[in-house]
Amino acid sequence: MREEQFIELPSQGSIYSVARLGNTVLVGSGDHGKLYSYTAKGSLEEVSLTDLPNDIEIVAVDAFQDPYPVLAITFVQKPTSEVEDKPRTAGLHIYSTWTEPDSPSYTTVSSPESFQKGYSPNSNLKDVIDSSLLELIGQQSKTFRLDYIPYDLCHVPVKMDKDSYEHIFLLTGSDRKVHTFQADNINATFSEVSTDLFFPEMSKVFDSVVTRVQVESLNETVRRISLCGCEDGTLHVWIVSSPQPFKNGTNGAQIKGGDGDTEVIEKIEHHFDGMITSIQFYTDGFQFNVVVASACSPTYIYTNTIEDRFSKGVPLKFSSRWDTVEAVCVADIDLDGRAEIIVGTFGCTMLVYKYMDDVMPQWVIVAHKKFSSGILSIDFVNFSLHVITSGGIHVIEYSTSAYFHKYSSLLSGTIPEETARASSESLTYKTENE
Repeated sequence: MREEQFIELPSQGSIYSVARLGNTVLVGSGDHGKLYSYTAKGSLEEVSLTDLPNDIEIVAVDAFQDPYPVLAITFVQKPTSEVEDKPRTAGLHIYSTWTEPDSPSYTTVSSPESFQKGYSPNSNLKDVIDSSLLELIGQQSKTFRLDYIPYDLCHVPVKMDKDSYEHIFLLTGSDRKVHTFQADNINATFSEVSTDLFFPEMSKVFDSVVTRVQVESLNETVRRISLCGCEDGTLHVWIVSSPQPFKNGTNGAQIKGGDGDTEVIEKIEHHFDGMITSIQFYTDGFQFNVVVASACSPTYIYTNTIEDRFSKGVPLKFSSRWDTVEAVCVADIDLDGRAEIIVGTFGCTMLVYKYMDDVMPQWVIVAHKKFSSGILSIDFVNFSLHVITSGGIHVIEYSTSAYFHKYSSLLSGTIPEETARASSESLTYKTENE
């Protein structure tokens, strides 16, 4: 792996403060309370945002376009030594132009077909969101005063009626709840609505703070999978589907969904050591899979989750060796048609896992790289890995030449299969580490 570019950040963000809008990476700066944008091989630019208070720390950032661009930021007021016991002010600002950009390169992503085929956020956005558009977005905002400390912030596509979808913001907080915010297109604003309206499975007070929330919309049979990962290591899973006979051993309840149709909720729980730090969905053929990272356990992969109901979890070997896994990215970074799993750790190490099913049917480390700071986020943008650490943005050109030299030798018979299996555990130290 070769580092193409490094862009220093004025101050570090958090595992929640990185987002994408098209091929533009958005990073919230904690201490400075500012938002920065970065476009492939460009420079770091500050995004001007109105109505933000002074002396704040940005906690989380999220963005999408459907069809107009929307940017959301949560923050907390910086503590002062004079009033250390005073409750910290927190807020959510949602910015939008409320108009669809004129460029024909911008396209709506809210057709039902896009979600049923495995919708990926930002998949149809214009490649480059220029700075002028970001400046325009930052001039109009809706402000929410929060009486809790915000944690994870994400957006979810929700079916509103037969032919339309809408994005809903989900925000977790120190009050151990999941909060829901919906756009009001007629009045060009946002409002907080009851979580029970769209996600009744998450309308509760959890036993612990929800540190990660993810929802994936699927199809008319299995409508969505909802996951909440908590600070105490509990992973709550709900499989929400249209009415059908329950399988043996499942705990199901029928409720009314947001579109008025009856839904069936099946609840599953798993327990990890330490808080849940990342949840990522990905598909492999017709299988729907989930990657879950936690503070003290190895990172786990749950495959074929619809059929197996999260019963088959496989740990990624050595994923917890370099301290807590804070970032997970699933992408086809070698462009061979199969996704790799990339994990980043607080111990400043990035690991690339690839599934080798023809000789060694398991996930193995094919590349790794050390950084000078802990890794907060990883994304695959414009055919390069973008690794956001507490020090800055590292743009990495990916290569697995060292591993596949050995792998090709195995296929040709030069290396016995037993030797390859035994050496797979040491690949971490034999891959390229520039």
